[in-house]
Amino acid sequence: MLASCGTSELTGKMANIDLNAKYTAQDVDDNNSKKNMIYTSDNGAQYVVTVTENLGESFGFDDVGTGDTGLPGLPQGFRMRVVRAVSPNGKVKQSFKVGKVGEAIYNEGGLITVARPGKSAGLVLAVVGVTGERKRLVTATDTGQASGDNN
Repeated sequence: MLASCGTSELTGKMANIDLNAKYTAQDVDDNNSKKNMIYTSDNGAQYVVTVTENLGESFGFDDVGTGDTGLPGLPQGFRMRVVRAVSPNGKVKQSFKVGKVGEAIYNEGGLITVARPGKSAGLVLAVVGVTGERKRLVTATDTGQASGDNN
């Protein structure tokens, strides 16, 4: 898995995601629209999450199909995996959620071109690190109901 590193240390295979081209090719009304999509956790469990459609399609989220009606939402305290990217001058920093652990941008690093309002050319960000999914256990509390635990 990609460790946190500077852009000069990214070598070998790299993924490239051009969000600017995707935004430009779509109708203005479709850009930034939210959609229910499927996040696949490291252990293969699937959850329905709401993400921006362009980002979901670009970062490995699957569409919800007719057979996916019983999938749960993310459990409380669960955080999805992300890639962190920065511009060459370090002034623009963004994080992007990644739908599957097998996505090249998550494992190999690469470049993400983001749209800039009012400009035709996108801004190229380099992936500088990743954060794996995190699960925070919810604190247990005594409900006062008899559970047989004698406490």
